Amino acid sequence: AVSGDRDFEDMAAQRDREIVAVLNALRQSRGG
Repeated sequence: AVSGDRDFEDMAAQRDREIVAVLNALRQSRGG
């Protein structure tokens, strides 16, 4: 159970980093 929760947290953290990267790219392209 602990390892499963840890894997889920890792997936969520990776997804958050991807979302942040996308938002940063959109912000740069919009702001020019």
